Amino acid sequence: MLDELIPTDRETSREVSIDAVRALMAGTKNPRFEIECRSFINGFEPGDRVIEFCSAQKEWRIGMGWSGYSLIRAGELVARLLTRIS
Repeated sequence: MLDELIPTDRETSREVSIDAVRALMAGTKNPRFEIECRSFINGFEPGDRVIEFCSAQKEWRIGMGWSGYSLIRAGELVARLLTRIS
């Protein structure tokens, strides 16, 4: 499993596999979050891209930071899974 992205001076993102979300779901004890993860995973289709993202540190400082995963299909956002919100 990849290390979680941490806030830096700019927004960061990287492409990951759907397995990163599966691993996140396997490690949660929160039933509601597990449902959100499962919905995200079930929406994945061959050819889709999963992008992990994290807001810049300045956004976290003012209570507007967020991180998570985006599901991209044919260049369009089709789903988003939030993992942290400030």
